[in-house]
Amino acid sequence: MMTRFLLLTIFLLHYGPVYAGWLAVEKQYQPIGLETLYFDPETIHRNGIRVTLWQLTDLKWNNTTRFLSTKTHKEVDCEDPRVRVLQVMEFSRQMGTGWSKPY
Repeated sequence: MMTRFLLLTIFLLHYGPVYAGWLAVEKQYQPIGLETLYFDPETIHRNGIRVTLWQLTDLKWNNTTRFLSTKTHKEVDCEDPRVRVLQVMEFSRQMGTGWSKPY
């Protein structure tokens, strides 16, 4: 899971199709067929060696959980390979729609 967060950070400028403001991370860095990772470039803010951003994870398979997508607010340390999760919201439908449950 940590690898996925680091890849997102490294490849912020390499993105795929646009979906309502969200940019998909290139397919070669996606988990095959399970989910699609997006980020919102409007939410990227740098403060010294740390960057914060929002990530959308859209599940592409019918799982047994109560949610089909999540939005995660993250803080990335640019010097050390560390990511801190600031907030997570689960959504009942894909692409961050439907009812949500914040954590």
